[in-house]
Amino acid sequence: MSSFLTRVYEEIKQEDYPNTVIIFPTQRAISLFKNEIHRNAGKPIELPAINTWSGFIEQQIPHKEIDKDVAIALLHKVYCTSFKSSESFTAFLNWGASIYNDFERIVLQNLPGEKVLNQVNMLKALDKWELDLAKKEKYLQVWEKLPLLFKNFYEYLQKRKLCTSSLKYVIGLDELRKTSFLKKKIYFCGFTVFSPVEKEIITFFKESRFCCLIEDSPLWNGIDQQHESNRFSIENSTLFSKVITVGSEKELARSIESIECGNDAVASKLVSKELSKMTEAAVDQTAIILLNDNDLPLLMNSIPGEVNSINVGKGKSYGNTPEGALFKSILKINKELKRKNEIKFPVVFDFLDQLKPFDLLKPEVIDQIRENILKKNIRSLSRRQFSDVFSKTELNSFSELFKTGLDTNVFVSKLLEIKNFSWSGTCVRLFFTARNNYELLSKEQNDGEVFSYLLEKELNSTYVAVQGEMKSGLQVLSLLETRCLDFKNLIFLSFLDENLPQSKQSSLIPLELRIQYRFPDQMARESILANHFMRLLKRAESSKFIYSSGSTFSKSGDPSRFVLQAAMEWSKNDKGLKFTSSIVKNDLEPFVNKELIIEKSDRVHEAIKHYLFERGMSPSALNVYLSNPMDFLIYHVLGLREKENVDLSIETSSLGTVIHDTLEILYKPYRGKLSNTIEYETLGTKILNQLVFELSKIYPKNYLENGRLKILLPILEKWVKNFLAIDKKRGEAEPFKLVSVEEKLEYQLAKISIPLKMKGIVDRIERWKGAEHVIDYKTGKVDQKDLRLDSQELLEFNPNKSKAYQLLMYAYIYRGVKQSENPFLSSIYSFRNQRAGFIPLLIDDNELIDEHQIKLFEKGMEAIALNMLDRKTPIELTNHRYKKFSI
Repeated sequence: MSSFLTRVYEEIKQEDYPNTVIIFPTQRAISLFKNEIHRNAGKPIELPAINTWSGFIEQQIPHKEIDKDVAIALLHKVYCTSFKSSESFTAFLNWGASIYNDFERIVLQNLPGEKVLNQVNMLKALDKWELDLAKKEKYLQVWEKLPLLFKNFYEYLQKRKLCTSSLKYVIGLDELRKTSFLKKKIYFCGFTVFSPVEKEIITFFKESRFCCLIEDSPLWNGIDQQHESNRFSIENSTLFSKVITVGSEKELARSIESIECGNDAVASKLVSKELSKMTEAAVDQTAIILLNDNDLPLLMNSIPGEVNSINVGKGKSYGNTPEGALFKSILKINKELKRKNEIKFPVVFDFLDQLKPFDLLKPEVIDQIRENILKKNIRSLSRRQFSDVFSKTELNSFSELFKTGLDTNVFVSKLLEIKNFSWSGTCVRLFFTARNNYELLSKEQNDGEVFSYLLEKELNSTYVAVQGEMKSGLQVLSLLETRCLDFKNLIFLSFLDENLPQSKQSSLIPLELRIQYRFPDQMARESILANHFMRLLKRAESSKFIYSSGSTFSKSGDPSRFVLQAAMEWSKNDKGLKFTSSIVKNDLEPFVNKELIIEKSDRVHEAIKHYLFERGMSPSALNVYLSNPMDFLIYHVLGLREKENVDLSIETSSLGTVIHDTLEILYKPYRGKLSNTIEYETLGTKILNQLVFELSKIYPKNYLENGRLKILLPILEKWVKNFLAIDKKRGEAEPFKLVSVEEKLEYQLAKISIPLKMKGIVDRIERWKGAEHVIDYKTGKVDQKDLRLDSQELLEFNPNKSKAYQLLMYAYIYRGVKQSENPFLSSIYSFRNQRAGFIPLLIDDNELIDEHQIKLFEKGMEAIALNMLDRKTPIELTNHRYKKFSI
């Protein structure tokens, strides 16, 4: 059976693309449809305009769309201004959020808001007719204000060129009437239902130009035309110039299995078992449908190692990452101290637990702090006591933040600048987003409650991308993300009645008015979800409904009613459907603390061979392999990376690049010259400008003038000045000749059993003390103990000495390329241990690396490579930074 996107392409392929607009419900559908066009075209072509419905409307309007949380804060501001109220934002949230939702429903229904809300007020008065006059007036105070609040709120937004997610369609209709856009044909693809204001836009299109809906029928064998999932297909038939219904092809045989589990852990483990049974090709055509976002962390920890590629549509909640949990813990402490000027010790202990994944405090220090608090036998700590707890630790600057009650905005801003923490770009970005949203309210307004609310909402709604390949690999999606997509294998997780169909939405508008004005009711919402669900099942050969009767996230544990429909209706009418149900007890093999491994499949083995023999192994990759083979496989062999984002945090790797590039520029003119010709004083005057130039390649100009970069710049300058001073002193004591800086080298080993290729960029090469001297710069801390080896460790690599092997590998590559017979020296210069100067690599306590030691290292490298290629030896997770999440 052809996929829906393939059928859409077949319908529009003859159109004049420059004069055609295609609208999809999701960005994912757009990406995959573009691939469909390129795949069929076979040559570069001009694409039609392709957009989401929301994105298309945003292009037509001059207004800036604000999210719901900012809109609620603005509604509070308008409320206080309109009625001269001093009600706090926290108190307003108790009823204001519900009022905002109803306001947006009224706008989407394209209704006169003041009229509707006056009717609400009258119905509320009738509802409380028996109350005495004083109580009745007090009760009606809020309802009487709503018509004016509605009017003032949306006028305020319009005046400031702002709009909500509903208002933009009203504005969009007005703007479209002014444009010449109507010359183009419009195709809506994969849509189910439209609001009244959206229908008015479509009617406007229809009256002026061809406007077509390409819908995917949710019906298949034995499903009646009057099925709830087909409700809106009937409604849409008269809305468009033309409706093209696809999906009536020959039906396929399908199986549906309903599986009840005892708890969420068993359900996730069951998913793992199902995936383990699949071939790689089958996994590429499989989607896991998450009906509850809370299942994602447990699911991700149970994905088997055979699954090489995972694409999570929404991503992983930032608040559930170690950094996100730490950030939330710190915000909670500040909030408690601002509210009561004291903090209960369990909150402090939670903060100490969140510190453990990071190297901010040593474990013994954390344990000592906990013990000291318990010895005091107190229920809470005052502001001063909490600050004193950390005042004599590495977090002294952190403790200073709590000595006074800083405003949340100022507090977080200072927190992000503390050098002990290295916050990611995601954290910095969500703070600036919250602050920018706060500034939308008013430059004069200074409401700490509002900013805290916006920051908390931003923290809870930010997701870290788990980005694989959309076209292949395992897909993890919500039901709404599956619109327009098709899969052969489906696994529904948390298939509970409260998730599908979803529970009712609350509204303060009385039922009588909602019926009169045809507001979407619960039946309509269930029909929408039924449409997405049934459409998805239609092309799937295998569907599994997995649910937990004892789920932590469920009130009842009852399965979705679609299970009963499958058993009693679908299987009866559809002779090609095989339906089974089963119960899985809680006796699955436990998987807590189980190490993550990846077996070397054909695909993985070929990738390793290609890396070792053709791409080549670098010293830094060897370092990663010795520290954690899993990271080596993922990042170096398979070339997978986290989704790139604009990162404004100060990463160690970025500092390393800046220092490396600065030293390269400074020393380049002296290649081939003796140390006594290097003009160190002149180089010292060039450091600052060169550092600024290198930093500007990575960070925007305004970040060089403010925040941590401004603080770090003098530190980096001092580091480089210290390096020049130490280098000058070394050259005066024992002159050297600079051979090269940042030299790129490649060397293929021919004398061992496999053609292992090595490559690397050597930071600096000299002739010093009668030997070739290879130098590597490190911005991290390195001690002499890290660079001390014995002969046996050249044959059997010690993972704790990865930096020593990295340094030795640089020397080995250079020796092989230059065919040098000279003795060798290798050193590391650590910018975080500058007092140690150039730290030499010592083998059996000797600085000089002789021919015998080179041969031993060569055999050790051969053993490492053969181990990588051994099909019987899996890739294991050893010292991974996310190991705490392993299940």
